[in-house]
Order: sequence, then C-alpha cells, then structure tokens
Amino acid sequence: MTGKRQYRVAVVYHAPVYQEGIALVLEKDERLRITARYASLDALALAVQSGQVEVPDVVLVELAPPWEGLWGAVMRWREKWPTASVLVVGELTEHLAKGVLESGAHGAVALSDSTLHLQQAAYCVAEGGLYKNSWMERHLRAGRNSRGMRQQAVPKLTPQQAVVLRLMARSDSPTYASIAQEMGIGVRTVECYRDDLFAKFDVHTRGALLYRARELRLV
Repeated sequence: MTGKRQYRVAVVYHAPVYQEGIALVLEKDERLRITARYASLDALALAVQSGQVEVPDVVLVELAPPWEGLWGAVMRWREKWPTASVLVVGELTEHLAKGVLESGAHGAVALSDSTLHLQQAAYCVAEGGLYKNSWMERHLRAGRNSRGMRQQAVPKLTPQQAVVLRLMARSDSPTYASIAQEMGIGVRTVECYRDDLFAKFDVHTRGALLYRARELRLV
C-alpha cells in the first residue's frame, strides 16, 4: 500500500462477536487498521487517556440504549479528541437521527448494510467527511438549518434553571439526586427544572440539552 495512508480504527460494541465481525469486515479494506476493541466508548477513552492505546482516526460506536448515556459519551469523546471521527453503527429512527447529529457524530451506518457500505462509511469519516446516506442527508440539512435558528434565539432561563443547567454540565456528570442535595431542594424539583429546560431548548435528552447549551455558550 505504498503512498497511501492507513487509518487507525477503534470498534466499540458490547458483544465481542460483533467486535470481531466488524473488525474482519473493515480490515478487508487495506486503508483501515483495527487498533482497539472495547465494550464502551468511555472505556476506550480511559485507555487512550492512560496511553494504553493510541488515539484512533475513527471510532465505530454501537447505537444502543440508554440513548442519553450514548450521546453524552460521544460528546465527551469529541471534546477530548476532536480530530478522531465518530461513526455510529445501527438502525435509525427520527429521534435517534437527531441524537446522532446533536452528539457531534459524523454519521451513521446500518449494521445490516453491505460490507462495502461499512468500509466506505469508515473511510469517509476517517478522511474528515460526513457519511451522508439518504437518511442522514435529510437530517443533516435539517440539523444545519435548526442550528442557525437556535443561534439567533437564546432561551431565557430563570436563576434556578441556570443553576441546574450549570450543574448538569459539570465534568463529573452529577446525578439529579446529587444536584438536589447541592441545591438544597428535592429531586422531583430538579427534574421539573430539567423538564423546563428540555422544553425551552426543544430537546428530549440530557445529552442534547448540554450540546445545545454549549453551542449557545451558556455553559
């Protein structure tokens, strides 16, 4: 493969058999080299941070619940290693496509797609592009338009909502119970503030809320 770059790929999937299968498919493309396999994105991040594995050029991440946890993990990864692209692997719905975009991932590919599609998608995002299959193409356009609209209208928050948002965005990802304890209020009250924030930012998950708040420079 003289003169061609080989990209490092990490596979994040809960089941070892799928890790192996995806690795076999990708390594049929001589431009791609599997350098790590982990069950979660946070586990991969810890290994990279400790120097156990090198930073990959692209990470293939399983699309699996809990969705809020997945979007949060993707955003934490993107903040630490912005040059390492993320490709989500799984079947999309309207809600999940929105989550993929708002978490900062570079696209999604169905596990049921052909091996060629999986290879093409991995190579595309490794090159710094967005993998725009027909589904993602529609939502990417919608996402870009909505981001422009959101930047023009910053939600007005009450002092208590602003405090809850700031605590939710903290790097240690506090639980709602710990936020309630820190504020001296009940957990249900915190959850009500959270629901108000969801409504004001037009989101449905904590991960999407924090993504938009950071986008608007509120946290």
